[in-house]
Amino acid sequence: MSATTSLGAELAYGSGYINPLKAVDPGLVYEARKEDCIKLLCSIYDEYTVILISGDDSVTCSDGHKKSSPTNLNYPSMAAALGANTPFILSFRRTVTNVGVAKSTDKAKSPQVQNSKSKWCLKSSPLRPSMRKNLSI
Repeated sequence: MSATTSLGAELAYGSGYINPLKAVDPGLVYEARKEDCIKLLCSIYDEYTVILISGDDSVTCSDGHKKSSPTNLNYPSMAAALGANTPFILSFRRTVTNVGVAKSTDKAKSPQVQNSKSKWCLKSSPLRPSMRKNLSI
C-alpha cells in the first residue's frame, strides 16, 4: 500500500509487528480499544479523513480528540508530534497485562534514544498481572 494508491496507506492495515509463531504466547498485552485508535486519528486528521480511514460513518471528532496526543495511545510503539530542532521531554504511560509466565521481567530500550531514562523494566508476579508504567524520554 502507498499513500498515492490507497487512501489509508499504512494506517489502513496495522503496524506489522505480529509474529504468528509468538502470537499464541504474547507475554504482555496492551489494551487499545477502537475508541482509543479513533481518538488518535482525530488528533492527526480531520473528521472526514478519519471516517475514510476507519470505514465508520458514525465517527465524530470532538474538541477533546483534537487536543489529544499520539503519546496517549496504549500501544507497544510510541509516537509523538515534535517540532524540528526543538528540545523535548516526553512521557509515555502504558498499561500492560502479563498473560505469559507468572513471574517474569520484561525490558525494553531504544538504541536511537540516548537517555538513561529511556529504559523500561516491568516485573510481574501472580499477584500483579496488570501493571502501569511511565517511560520518560
